[in-house]
Amino acid sequence: MKIILIRHFKVDFNWNLAYNSYNYAEACENYDNSKVIQTNLEFNHKGLIISSTMLRAIETCNLIFNKPPEICSELLREVPIKPFINTKLVIPTFIWHLIGRMQWRFHSKTHPETYSESKLRVNTFLDKYIANNQDVVIVAHGWIIKLIIKKLILDKFQGPKPRFIKNGIPYEFST
Repeated sequence: MKIILIRHFKVDFNWNLAYNSYNYAEACENYDNSKVIQTNLEFNHKGLIISSTMLRAIETCNLIFNKPPEICSELLREVPIKPFINTKLVIPTFIWHLIGRMQWRFHSKTHPETYSESKLRVNTFLDKYIANNQDVVIVAHGWIIKLIIKKLILDKFQGPKPRFIKNGIPYEFST
């Protein structure tokens, strides 16, 4: 059984250096609705093509495979980062990103989902395909792919253990 993971192509969006909370939330929404920048990825696949329901993952599938994914799953959606404080104060973007992800990772209820809930969601998704011994190509998002890799390693799959998940690069795992 093979599971190939691909993080969506780079998003065609330029973040400002700093935002207040309102502008940061608006920028996150604009990022989520932006197109991706195509890169050359020669890729032969044998397996079901699955992506998250987010535009950047679906568009990446279209660009790589010249067709939409066979399955789009809400279970593969990236958890949105929410402003950690409501303020007119302008804060550097990397601080918004960093604290937002830390809050998610350490189970803050300011986000729509905690890390544990994300992990459970991803594991539930994977268990179905692993149980069916089905080859799949999954196009998703950086943090979701990190959760998938953790699950695959626990389930004795062999594959890379990248520290950073690069856009448009296939990561292959097999039993």
